[in-house]
Amino acid sequence: MKPESVLPCFGGWRLMEIVVAKSLDDINQIALKELIERGFGKRLVEGYFNNIDPVAFFVAVNQKEDIKEGPYKGAIVIVDPHNPYSPGLNYADKMIVAEEHRGNGVFSTLWDEVKNYNPKLFWRAKKTNPANELYKSIAGEPQITLPWNVYSIGLKRFERNWARNYAIALPESLVMTDEDGIDEKVTTSPIIIPGKMPQVPLSERVSGSSPSF
Repeated sequence: MKPESVLPCFGGWRLMEIVVAKSLDDINQIALKELIERGFGKRLVEGYFNNIDPVAFFVAVNQKEDIKEGPYKGAIVIVDPHNPYSPGLNYADKMIVAEEHRGNGVFSTLWDEVKNYNPKLFWRAKKTNPANELYKSIAGEPQITLPWNVYSIGLKRFERNWARNYAIALPESLVMTDEDGIDEKVTTSPIIIPGKMPQVPLSERVSGSSPSF
């Protein structure tokens, strides 16, 4: 399926546009990986792209640039958590803007388009994540289950409870580099079984103060 170009808008000094891709084949995985890892200062676990069930990739690029080329200004990765009771309830697995483009309206433009496509959405952020105030401004107070804040829009109470449980059970997909001495047992992204919560042994969870969502 050909990616859909949503709209042109200003992002810094150049016009940009938000492109919506529905398939991994329609994006530059290397460019997206670099954007995520540079933005978080961590590396993606092995097999991340193979083990997610993407609904859509919202990507900010310079106007008229091919999404397959990169580099990307920002991106939001939406995946299907396979809630058996609420079809259409999606999870924002990654939200990131390149450091050099922060404060230029890239995130707000991405977010406006994400909301148009995803009326029911949830995501998580570490309590130490500097973006928490921004998330509170767009989603209200989070459900807090340390170390996570779980945010949502458009969810009913029972859906929020399910979303919280899903989010806190989901293994981290960003880890520090080998040089930082992090336990390298966490090397693969979880495979999500429809209708079941992701599980990970406590011994394999990675702690840290850097944002990861």
